[in-house]
Amino acid sequence: MSQLDKAAIAAIAKGKHDDPFAVLGVHPNGKGLIARAFIPGAETVEALTLAGEPAGLLQRIDKAGLFEGGLSIRTAQPL
Repeated sequence: MSQLDKAAIAAIAKGKHDDPFAVLGVHPNGKGLIARAFIPGAETVEALTLAGEPAGLLQRIDKAGLFEGGLSIRTAQPL
C-alpha cells in the first residue's frame, strides 16, 4: 500500500504537483529504498540499476500511470 495521499497522487497525474521530484524517483522508506514513476500508458514497470540489472518491480498505484515499488539495491546510485 502506498504512503502517498490521494491529493498527491491526483496532483502528479494532472501535472500540477508543486514538487513532483519529492514524490517521483528513488527515496528512502525506512526499510530500504522505494521508487516511484509516472508513466501514462504503461502496463508494467521494472526498475533497473545503472548496469542494467533488475532492481525491483513497480506496481501500478493509480490508473493514470503512477507506479511504486521497493528496490533490492541498498543505496541510490549517483548519475
